[in-house]
Amino acid sequence: MSQTVMRAPVDFWTNDVWGDLFDQKPDGILDCSEWRRHSDEPVYQEGAREKVLLVSPQSPTNGFIKPLHPYLFKQSDHRYPSQYWMEIIAYRLGRLTGVPVPPAYVALRDGAPGALIEWFYADPVDDWGRINFTLGGELLLGRDGNYDRMRGMSVGHCHALDAVREILDAANVAGWRGAFCRMLSFDVLIANGDRHHNNWGIWQHVGIDGQAGDRFLAPAFDNGSSLGHERHEQKLPDLLNNADWFINHTHGRKARHHIRLASDDNKGSRLAEPILALATDNPHILDSIAPIVSVPWGKIEEILDTLGRFDAPVALSSNRQRFVKRILATRLKLLRELLDEHGA
Repeated sequence: MSQTVMRAPVDFWTNDVWGDLFDQKPDGILDCSEWRRHSDEPVYQEGAREKVLLVSPQSPTNGFIKPLHPYLFKQSDHRYPSQYWMEIIAYRLGRLTGVPVPPAYVALRDGAPGALIEWFYADPVDDWGRINFTLGGELLLGRDGNYDRMRGMSVGHCHALDAVREILDAANVAGWRGAFCRMLSFDVLIANGDRHHNNWGIWQHVGIDGQAGDRFLAPAFDNGSSLGHERHEQKLPDLLNNADWFINHTHGRKARHHIRLASDDNKGSRLAEPILALATDNPHILDSIAPIVSVPWGKIEEILDTLGRFDAPVALSSNRQRFVKRILATRLKLLRELLDEHGA
């Protein structure tokens, strides 16, 4: 579905990489129990996790919360109580690496913990204009009337890079190859296995005079199915003592990206393959992932250590912190080797 909304794409594409990464402090867990529900249905209703679209107060007590702005409160899948942390970690990693990711904060609603995620657009509130946002699944449906959004990853209907290339070229999406390359590389970094056809999209600013601006790739939203979230807490000590697990998790036969290279592929692509495919006709596109691979490791440790100090009902345990760090270290190595071997 297309949504007519307001929020300039430039807000995310000009993030200050070295700004205050920790706008929410460990003693500042948000309570959104009294926030009103948004008048519209949530845009994304898919998935197993409980979620609700809320509107922030007119005068928020926290400086980083936008007034009267939509926020999605997203709880963990009941099987994986720590899952909500992955959205919050991904946001802070996005700030660190310069990859646009919607802000996500530690929050409570009626005592239950979850990620409070800033909607990356807002309802029209003045005469500035609007943003037209379209999901990738809708773009694929426009390309092929037989495309089945419910069976979007099956053979013949899959979210494949050849289809994405055709669609985004035809739509004249500005700089989409570099943006898509960064998003895919970020997914590799955070082990995100859920970048399907409804977890990316494009947007376009339309002014009050009806003048339409450039189209851009939207921020990398919905990052909860990442960073080994499905590994239960009691299993983490054994995994942390098994170096081979982290190598297999990155290089093994099941280490595949959600995106396929072609529509007749029913297995998915190896992690580096879509990135290299985008670089086939423009090798310099790999330069766009340099900020990811060059990120200071100490900053990553700071992110995890800081989040571990939040006193939430489901805390980010020390074992979970160590586990996430090991995943990130292994995947950073993969991306660095990729850039060293193929970079311009």
